[in-house]
Amino acid sequence: MIDEKTVAFGKAGLNGEVRAVNMAEQRVLECPKLGFDMIILPRVCMKTVSSVEGIRLISVETICDAIRYVEEQERKSRVCNGCVTKIEKICKKRVDADSGTCYYMEVPSGASVLRRTAKKIYR
Repeated sequence: MIDEKTVAFGKAGLNGEVRAVNMAEQRVLECPKLGFDMIILPRVCMKTVSSVEGIRLISVETICDAIRYVEEQERKSRVCNGCVTKIEKICKKRVDADSGTCYYMEVPSGASVLRRTAKKIYR
């Protein structure tokens, strides 16, 4: 599922490639006005698009690249939103939500099961 603040544009080719579209720069400039903060666009359009403050540009070559990126973001958000608070409280573990990286701090005794579970979740 794509986040509601994410927009994607491009032409889909028969082989799954994502092709350039007309007026990519104007499309990117319009996105912040509409409330979007992330844009998935064809890699070839990155040459013509300048960066916009507050907008994250993700370039893809194929539809599979776009799907992989969306799935990765969904996995990160599912793990971060569902488990981070509990794991941080019980294991005293700090989690960087953007990268999904875990940083162990002091772990209370008897938390080995939760530690193993946390390792499985974050891999």
